[in-house]
Amino acid sequence: MSKHFKKEKLFEKYSKNLESVKPYLTGKELMTGGPQIICPLCRYTFTKNAFDKKYDDHLTIEHAPPKAMGGHEVALTCKICNNNAGGRIESAYIKYHAVEALKRMEELVPIDAVALINGILSRRGYLSFDKAKREYQFHSPSDEYTIPKVEKLVRGNDNKMNLLVKFSRPAERVANLTLLKTAYLLAFEKLGYAYILHEQFDLIREQIRCPEKEIIKNTFVLNLNEDVNSNLGLFKVIQPIALESLMVRFKTIMHGRTDVHTVILPSVHDSNLTIYDKLERLEKTEEYELMTVTVPDANYITDPKTVMIPYLVWNELNFNPNKL
Repeated sequence: MSKHFKKEKLFEKYSKNLESVKPYLTGKELMTGGPQIICPLCRYTFTKNAFDKKYDDHLTIEHAPPKAMGGHEVALTCKICNNNAGGRIESAYIKYHAVEALKRMEELVPIDAVALINGILSRRGYLSFDKAKREYQFHSPSDEYTIPKVEKLVRGNDNKMNLLVKFSRPAERVANLTLLKTAYLLAFEKLGYAYILHEQFDLIREQIRCPEKEIIKNTFVLNLNEDVNSNLGLFKVIQPIALESLMVRFKTIMHGRTDVHTVILPSVHDSNLTIYDKLERLEKTEEYELMTVTVPDANYITDPKTVMIPYLVWNELNFNPNKL
């Protein structure tokens, strides 16, 4: 299937959804005439003309999770959002978890590093861990400065070498924005514009687009140590009532490792994103148990009977409770 055909199918899907929810919107962000969609990350409106790559903000296919993490095509976003909101936080996520794997002595992709030898000789290269030899290894791009070769190069009369390897690790909060973005796009894929066009998502969108700002708490990711066979999908948190929210579970696959993630998104009633403050307080003070229900497998995108459920009748998602 060609990329253009995939764009056509995604455009058709979300333009129908937008047409269905349009009567409930203010209309100020919509253009007149012809099918159109709204970029779920910046809320700019686009017609099919935006398929043309001559525009800086032409429409691109968005994957969730990112393609490099085993994701699938879920939506169309403009090129500017795809690059700015995706590239920066995705690279931070990959590097953060590569460093964590290195600390755990797992054999993963090498990370950028700088070796300072005897305090005088500095070389850029890559640091990795060799499981077979149970040792860290430093290599320069040309392989000129492997550790054994450096030892021969810098040893003086005292026959000693001091090697200091430095590397940076992105902040966990910034890395986790990739997970927030993934959960947001998966919710959009299932629930459409009726869910994401609420005002509280303006803050989430701004956080994804501006990772350097701390707009929302890092508690949107639950640390559950879940098994790879955990149920995936969308769930509504119904107990405790104070934590009413949308839970999104998904998996990522990177370098042969599979991880399951649980991300919390606000309910349609939480206009001030109080859910993240509540989670932070609970995590500091007490243990708690969440009771959830699975979001029913209905067509919330184009079926007129269900398209507005994510907005108008949130409470109708309550049935068949399952404990987390």
